[in-house]
Amino acid sequence: MSVEELDPLNSLLTNVLTRLSNLEAAAGITPEAAKSAATSTATSATSEPATASPALVAYDAYITTRLQPFVQTCVELGDPDLLKITKSITQSWGDGIRTIIEAASLCQKPKGTNVAEALQKLLTPIQEAISSIRKIRMKNRT
Repeated sequence: MSVEELDPLNSLLTNVLTRLSNLEAAAGITPEAAKSAATSTATSATSEPATASPALVAYDAYITTRLQPFVQTCVELGDPDLLKITKSITQSWGDGIRTIIEAASLCQKPKGTNVAEALQKLLTPIQEAISSIRKIRMKNRT
């Protein structure tokens, strides 16, 4: 997979991170507090479950208030293709992007200059979900 193929996903991820920053700001979470929470979570050696980073908490809140009502509405409509699209959207936003945000809150930036290459493994499921949505859309256009 080339870097050019990852550009749309990189743009999407940048958009998500910008929205998360806005959510953190609205919740009164400062970058220092977020960094502190991520550091304490990453360095915690206790057997207690780690607390989620402020970015992940904000993302989960966003998913709860935005994605879940959308999914519920699509389910109520009952269209089989719409249900497939909803499943792909849930996989990409609810699982795929959440995994990236969780990794970003716990890990350091990859060494080297090619971050897209380091993210490729995490972006592949998202790209597959987007591809399946496109296939359904194209099928319905003919």
